[in-house]
Amino acid sequence: MPKSMFRRAAVGAAAVAVVAVSAAPALAAGQASSGWRLVFSKQYPTKAPAEPFSDFTTGVALAPNDAWALGGTSVSDSQVGHPVALRWHNGAWRPTTLPAKLGGTLGAVSAPAANDVWAVSQFNGYVVHWNGKSWSIAKSWPESKILAEELTGVTAFSRTNVWVFGGAGGWPGLGTYHLQGRTWTKLKGISIDTASALSPTNMWAIADGPDHPWQSIKHYNGTKWSSITERGLASNFQMSGIIALSAKSIWVAGFPNGVPTTRPELARWDGHGWKKVTVALPATGTPNGLSADGHGGFWMSVYSQTSAWAVHISASGKVTEVRQLARNGRVVPIPGSSSLWAVGSTTKHTGTAAAIWLRGSRP
Repeated sequence: MPKSMFRRAAVGAAAVAVVAVSAAPALAAGQASSGWRLVFSKQYPTKAPAEPFSDFTTGVALAPNDAWALGGTSVSDSQVGHPVALRWHNGAWRPTTLPAKLGGTLGAVSAPAANDVWAVSQFNGYVVHWNGKSWSIAKSWPESKILAEELTGVTAFSRTNVWVFGGAGGWPGLGTYHLQGRTWTKLKGISIDTASALSPTNMWAIADGPDHPWQSIKHYNGTKWSSITERGLASNFQMSGIIALSAKSIWVAGFPNGVPTTRPELARWDGHGWKKVTVALPATGTPNGLSADGHGGFWMSVYSQTSAWAVHISASGKVTEVRQLARNGRVVPIPGSSSLWAVGSTTKHTGTAAAIWLRGSRP
């Protein structure tokens, strides 16, 4: 899934960038919280005068011995710096080599197989692909010379069936693209931000509405995208995350009144309509980073300007756990275990360091 959901939260007709991690404190280096322990931290160098704001913005785990943490340097200005991709394999996090001269930050990843991993840049207009041995540029678009255009999500099913999304927000979106075979096609008249799929013919997505970004819900049936009724959702409900767990368990996360300083809310689609689910948290915050737990429930990351939490929602919709987590952290469940990775950043004297935490036993 996901996400450059860590990047922004829409407010009214515009979105506020969240990538400026220098404006908000991260979990102090080495600090453990509620069983989480820091297992990797690095402040990647950047060219002066920019300060080294490094961050892992997204991650995915395919197996106990195979996981990814992706992000970049200078994430306070995501058009500069360079992308970073680390892989957990054979008991260690190791850097992988990305194509030369790529700029910016990787903001979303999708991995249908260990030798088939796709990631998109937040800006800079490119898609990269891991074939099990190396990264290559799968698609690129000319960079705008006027105002940066963003990519906000990617959903991949195979090497010949990939969706890339670039919804509007604080910056114009690059558009919605579908790779079929070897051909990339841009869809007209639709601006999708991020999607969650049950299958290639059953996808759920947050799309830009007529008035605001991240405002409407779309469904793909293998042929076309259609609008889904929003009965049960407040008209001013600003969505920031979506996850499809089953045909009758589709969840959206967001905040009321389009204001991310309010307490987050959840709503569940049961096949007929949406039902609001109240989530009690220690403070206000923006929800995002929804990740399936493998048991019908999911983990959700919630962040504010000063704190962040990992929230577990059971299959029945009950909040079973709230744990303080790293600033801008994203929970990455490890398949086949109860352990969790989390990716994000830690505060340094100057800037931030990209960081990875582990809760539970080391795979």
